[in-house]
Amino acid sequence: MTFHPNKTTPPPPTPPNVPISTIKIATLNINGITARTRVGMLADFIRRHHFDIIFTQEVTSMEVMNVRGYNAYLNIGASIRGTAIPAKSTLHLTNITTLPPGRTIAADYKGIRLINYTHRQEQQGGPTENNSIPLSCHIFFTAALPISLLGVISTAYYTQ
Repeated sequence: MTFHPNKTTPPPPTPPNVPISTIKIATLNINGITARTRVGMLADFIRRHHFDIIFTQEVTSMEVMNVRGYNAYLNIGASIRGTAIPAKSTLHLTNITTLPPGRTIAADYKGIRLINYTHRQEQQGGPTENNSIPLSCHIFFTAALPISLLGVISTAYYTQ
């Protein structure tokens, strides 16, 4: 096939009866922000980029996720840091599932399982063998839906 710069290429054929839709998903580690100025900057950033769904990590309070036009689903654990999924209020997320430590929250959207997972292991002296997704997350992976896994997996080590 010859490429002609002034002609557009037709899109690939769409399978019959399959609706096409696009959503913008972002993942942000907000690092526990609480300052009003920074919270405002976060809300402006989300609205300016027109994200449909945002996976956030290191969330400390509901107020941080209070963005006009969005519904926020939170899972804040005992460490006062957790995960959240803010989504445009026009989107309908279902089957919101959380794990107690606040590190994981999941939801279904139009037949896709969305999982927001964060792992931060603070260990004195160096790595351990426990740097993987915990076995308790298996409840999120047993769904009969396609899975989209987003989030931050990070490890911090302190040495003396």
